[in-house]
Amino acid sequence: GEVSLNDESISLQGLEQHLKTYGARASGMTFLLHADTDARHGKVVALMDLAKTAGFGKLAIATEEKKQK
Repeated sequence: GEVSLNDESISLQGLEQHLKTYGARASGMTFLLHADTDARHGKVVALMDLAKTAGFGKLAIATEEKKQK
């Protein structure tokens, strides 16, 4: 699966480096993860682990409302 940051493709290592630039500010920030329905569970967990390791104080997963038929 592909990982992107601000609509730009990025490797997990690149994302890890980017997240580290937030430093101490990350503790007051929320990491918001958007994953499509086909995303592998392991990849989602790996991304959440990166955010936690980078020091983000909160983790959230974005959801979409089901469309009415």
